[in-house]
Amino acid sequence: MNKFIKLLNDISRALVPESQVYVDVKRNKQLWKEFCEEKNGSFQIRNTNDFAFSNMQMRLPYDNSEISFRESDTNLLKIEYCFTKPLDFSFQISFEDFIEKTIKLISNKEVEIGDKHFDNKYLISTNHEEKLKVLFSNKLLKELLLLQNISNFQIRNKDGQGTLFLLGGRHVITMESLYNLYEIMVITIEYIKNNP
Repeated sequence: MNKFIKLLNDISRALVPESQVYVDVKRNKQLWKEFCEEKNGSFQIRNTNDFAFSNMQMRLPYDNSEISFRESDTNLLKIEYCFTKPLDFSFQISFEDFIEKTIKLISNKEVEIGDKHFDNKYLISTNHEEKLKVLFSNKLLKELLLLQNISNFQIRNKDGQGTLFLLGGRHVITMESLYNLYEIMVITIEYIKNNP
């Protein structure tokens, strides 16, 4: 491992013990390949010229588009699905830390979905509260988000199309985790498609 990356890793772990700046994504190469084959997708791994860092990506076809998984040695897992047009509905769910709790007390602009455990863990905002509450009335979706410890989950309009985005952590090292993340995306895509 590059000395600079090791130093960053050591510093970040001193401040936040569970953090990891660098993770060798190649450890998951076979797992991603198998999942990709099962879903009839494509898998790609790229290395820097000096082979110091790797970037893995799999593209899984879904409903005339694709669900894209990307992770690199220095970046967290990112999962995206692009709709063919902008969406009227948007939301953002992110970890609620001390700063966000303070902002919430002052501004009182957070949406609560009525599940105390979920509401206490996440800061939730949306432009359509009722649609969001219906989406998160899906017990499986909430359970999977909590189980996978998702730090950011959102629908945003980007480049003239709606994009569903999920930011995962460094703990996705099992086939079950990949299934869970895929299911989070599918549940949400299907809800958006059926509730324009």
